[in-house]
Amino acid sequence: MKITAALWLALPFALAPSALGDTFTLTAHDQGWISSSGQTNATGNYYSGLIFATEYRSWWLFALPTLPGTITSATLRTPAGDVIVIGGASETVRFGSVATTPAALAARTGGLAAFASLSSGMLFAQHDYTRADTGLNVDVALNAAAIAALNGAQGGEFAIGNCITTFDGGSITEGVFGNTTFANGVSLMLTYDVPAPGSLVAIGVGAIGAMRRRR
Repeated sequence: MKITAALWLALPFALAPSALGDTFTLTAHDQGWISSSGQTNATGNYYSGLIFATEYRSWWLFALPTLPGTITSATLRTPAGDVIVIGGASETVRFGSVATTPAALAARTGGLAAFASLSSGMLFAQHDYTRADTGLNVDVALNAAAIAALNGAQGGEFAIGNCITTFDGGSITEGVFGNTTFANGVSLMLTYDVPAPGSLVAIGVGAIGAMRRRR
């Protein structure tokens, strides 16, 4: 059977995948909350909610490596801790970017400006937590804006902030992530694509050259 040059040229592209997928998981190396009075903590607790008249919002810091490809999906795994729901079936948590620098979050020096930034950043995801989530790991898929931000932050620090958006308005205590610590291990699970090797393409081009030399 005669194999034409066109077939040799098409063969490598038919055999070679467009990309090779892989996954990478990293755990937050720092975390905490900031209250509506500007107070913060260094215990690793990341409670978000109300306690009496004080609101708490929380954050996580991740040291992103430089991956060998483009991140295509991201899931935030959140140990829910204690979930206290008032006036409904669930509490909605908003996850987003943080304008306060990672250095200021880590140093606990952001104050009220940092508290505000934990609810005003670019939306990454929203999730409804119920009482049944208490003590469980809850996976939250992050959106395209988060994936773009993660790709832009490769090789550096990446912060995610969160806040409750469904306060009852008159409760003494309601919130999510109660009694959490560093041991809970909030993590990011990333999927990324790596361009396929060009070896098959090189083989095909070389074969075409060999056929031409034989003519």
